[in-house]
Amino acid sequence: MRKIEEILRLSAQGKSARAISRDTGVSRPSVAAYLEKAAEHEISGSSEISGNLGPKSTRNREAVQLSGGGWLE
Repeated sequence: MRKIEEILRLSAQGKSARAISRDTGVSRPSVAAYLEKAAEHEISGSSEISGNLGPKSTRNREAVQLSGGGWLE
């Protein structure tokens, strides 16, 4: 979940998906998917998701519960 916050923070600083991928170690397609889902839900920074973080399942995966009730994995 911290990776997603970091991705959103770096994006808000104007970094490209490629640069964010390089800086975070998350694949470029995953970075692009996170940013696309965040844009769909009008989330632009970590302060907007801090109250909505939570695991979707018991698997060792990062997930963010979005305000609309959906999940960003």
